[in-house]
Amino acid sequence: MCQVRTNRGAYDAQARDAIVTPIARLNQSISPEAIDYIVAASDGYPYFLQVFGHELWQAAQQSPFTLADAVDAVETGHASLDSGFYSSRWLRATEAEKRYLVAIARSGTDTPRTAALAEVLGSNPQSMAPHRDSCIRKGLIWSPSRGLVAFTVPGMADFIRRQPNAPIV
Repeated sequence: MCQVRTNRGAYDAQARDAIVTPIARLNQSISPEAIDYIVAASDGYPYFLQVFGHELWQAAQQSPFTLADAVDAVETGHASLDSGFYSSRWLRATEAEKRYLVAIARSGTDTPRTAALAEVLGSNPQSMAPHRDSCIRKGLIWSPSRGLVAFTVPGMADFIRRQPNAPIV
């Protein structure tokens, strides 16, 4: 389940530490701009920090690691996430669930109202409830409050919008 971030500053500090500490342990360094870029690209999501950190080690030619190294690492990391992390979630969804997920991704908000999604899909909230519940059980979305849904992982909406074969809503 997705963590609600009530103290963004502390959360960003933890994300920064997750990048800086392993680098410092190996007597290397990273520019503040590179740290900021990776933290922002990861949205503080721990697995993304690991992927981008791994790719940073692959991309960087020398210490201190630069913003250009971080940009390369994030770009390569996103390609890796698309081919495994996101696609494995996307492939779990049925066609009907994919239509629901596409509606979420194209809603223009991180937490769309379920009633608005049903309207876009030409249905009513009660008939969409089974798709919503199934997506929740599969760990694809969650409900931060009554009548709202959100993806469980950052970037899923962007991934879905990039899919050439996504169902048309």
